[in-house]
Amino acid sequence: MTLALLINLCILSACDDDDDFEIKILTISSHKELYYPAPFGDAQIEGYSVTDADGNQFHINTIKGFDEKFREGYKYVIKTKVIYTSPSKPTQDNLGSASYYLLEIISEEKETSSLK
Repeated sequence: MTLALLINLCILSACDDDDDFEIKILTISSHKELYYPAPFGDAQIEGYSVTDADGNQFHINTIKGFDEKFREGYKYVIKTKVIYTSPSKPTQDNLGSASYYLLEIISEEKETSSLK
C-alpha cells in the first residue's frame, strides 16, 4: 500500500507548470474544525483539516463528491483534482482560489483515540 502510494505520488507530481489543475493526495482529519478563511477572515466557518503529501496543513471548506461521503470519526486519504481559479499556480504569499474534486478514496480508517 505504501509503495503504491509513493509511486502514485511521483507520477502525479509531474504536472506541467502550464496546467491550471493538479492531482493531489490529501489526508483528511477525522473531524471538521472551525477556522478563519484567509484573507477574508471575519467569521469562522467549518471545514476539513487537511495535510498534503508535502506535510503542509491547511483547511478546505468543501470537497465536491466527498462532502456526502465524509463520516465524523474517520480519517481519510483521498485523491483529488484541484482546479486553480486565481492565480493559476498559487504561491505561499498568494494562495488564490482552488476548487477540490474527489477522484478516489484511497483509505478510510476509524480513529481509535477519543481525544480531539
